[in-house]
Amino acid sequence: MKNVCNFRGLIIDPYLRGRIVGEQVDYDPWMVMRFTANPTSTTAGSTSTLTADLRYDNQGNFHDPINGHIPDNTMVTFTTNLGNVGSKSVTVPLVNGIALAILRADEGAGLAWLTARLDSELLTLGMTITPPPPVVNAATTKTISMQETGQPLLPLILAGLMVLGGIILPRRIK
Repeated sequence: MKNVCNFRGLIIDPYLRGRIVGEQVDYDPWMVMRFTANPTSTTAGSTSTLTADLRYDNQGNFHDPINGHIPDNTMVTFTTNLGNVGSKSVTVPLVNGIALAILRADEGAGLAWLTARLDSELLTLGMTITPPPPVVNAATTKTISMQETGQPLLPLILAGLMVLGGIILPRRIK
């Protein structure tokens, strides 16, 4: 009996785990789930795309969904302990062997533990969420004091008063 390219919910040999009964069953290769985040680290306030990919077998070979894939609408659950994926967990369907979720890093900096679960397979990723860059606010900048020009103010003020008072200009007699 040929039973290849099925999802067994685990990465190790399903025969050794008791998932395959009988010696006449050809079960190798079997499909496995890959779990990735892009980007692999992010800053607080940003997002990362989480992907559960079931298009590869246990030997690392890619299987084009055009030739068949794990059925659409098979549900994958994503979870996080920091940020959200809609809430702390979200369940989304596979489409052409891929399920996607968006991690929103909206709870600050730290280490987010992310999981993807399908049947009995649970994959985990750690993602570093760094603090956002500081925001420059013009209202919080320091006041710049007056700079020295080298000209003393007192003689300039006296000259201005003399001009206004007519001391410098002689009066004409008519």
